[in-house]
Amino acid sequence: MNKNPAPLFLAEHILSMTAYWVCTGPVLAKLTEYLALPLGVSNMITQLTSTLLMLQLVGGAWYGRTRHRRRYLMASNLTWRVCLALTCFTVLLPQGVGGMAMAVLFLGAQIAFQLCSPAQTAWQINAVDGKVDASFYTRRETWFMAVYTLFMCVAELLVALTDTQAELQRSFMWIGGIITVLLAAATRLLPRLPAPEAVGSAILLRALTAPLRSVGFRRVVVAGTLWSLSNVFVSSLANLYAVRILQMDFFAVMLWSTLGNLLRAAFTPPAARMAERIGWRKTLTVYIVLALVLALGWWRITPDTAAILYPVLTLLGSIPVGALSLGLFRLQVQHSPAATRSVYFSANSAVSGTVCLAGASVCSALIETIDRGSLPFGINSLFLVGAALMAATILSVWRLPQSKSDT
Repeated sequence: MNKNPAPLFLAEHILSMTAYWVCTGPVLAKLTEYLALPLGVSNMITQLTSTLLMLQLVGGAWYGRTRHRRRYLMASNLTWRVCLALTCFTVLLPQGVGGMAMAVLFLGAQIAFQLCSPAQTAWQINAVDGKVDASFYTRRETWFMAVYTLFMCVAELLVALTDTQAELQRSFMWIGGIITVLLAAATRLLPRLPAPEAVGSAILLRALTAPLRSVGFRRVVVAGTLWSLSNVFVSSLANLYAVRILQMDFFAVMLWSTLGNLLRAAFTPPAARMAERIGWRKTLTVYIVLALVLALGWWRITPDTAAILYPVLTLLGSIPVGALSLGLFRLQVQHSPAATRSVYFSANSAVSGTVCLAGASVCSALIETIDRGSLPFGINSLFLVGAALMAATILSVWRLPQSKSDT
């Protein structure tokens, strides 16, 4: 009964998150192209992983009040996994119907995932608290990236090796099969995990606003929100830009994104060690400056220079993502009380998601307008917006609470 549940949680997280993220990025961008979805609609779909985060506030409050926590976790996990597993199989439908079905299924998967996410995170953190050392989350990120990179490489290779629409359709069916197997394996682990903590007192409205009344946590929220918003105009747009605008060879996309993910896995532990020496404020600043320089590179890239610039931007672009993901997560844990951690995480996601939804809507509207030739600048100019937001992120990072390493 006292067996450490960390290995089971680690395996479940790696399997489920690998499946989740395989169905994003270049693969999702190529799926929207295959189903002939408009560029603006495609951008909104590829941005859904960040624009529906506000639903986590609803999910956190719902989970905090329910007396059937395991049932909630099982139902929400099963819903998003079934919807996501079916997404790639929409290529079996006629193109118009398939595009609509894909959008509905992917939207359903994202809604259920965001409602589930704060509960799943709190479940894991509370279950392993005191049973793992401080390096657990660094190892989790590193091992996840290694497994994810392997399966993402396979998925992108399946797409890259196609020459005809019929072959491309079969490749998406194979990817759907891979995602289904991963999610089935992860779901089989859920009943073996320890029961979540018993429900406490009902969460009041004041408790829902407590995270934003905490000065330290509020500053973490602001920094994380600005970082996420900047990536609406950089990282998320870059995947669509490479596939649909630069018309990059998909084998090249697969090769460099795979190597980039390996670099992310390799550079995440050094980021944690750097933070131990100089603090997270200085560490995050270094990585955001790198991301800002790369955003300017995306602004300057053209089909003529893509053969040289795309590998550099993709390889280096994955490094800040790993460091920022780990650093902001650590800061959220540090500045949130264990008893109401799901509410704190949900509040952070709600603010970030609301802002990113507005940002993605503006970004998509601008893409549609630019695509029609109604504005005197190109889609590449949107990367400058992302660069400016990254500069604002650096300023917000320096307002984060100081740790001993920061002084």
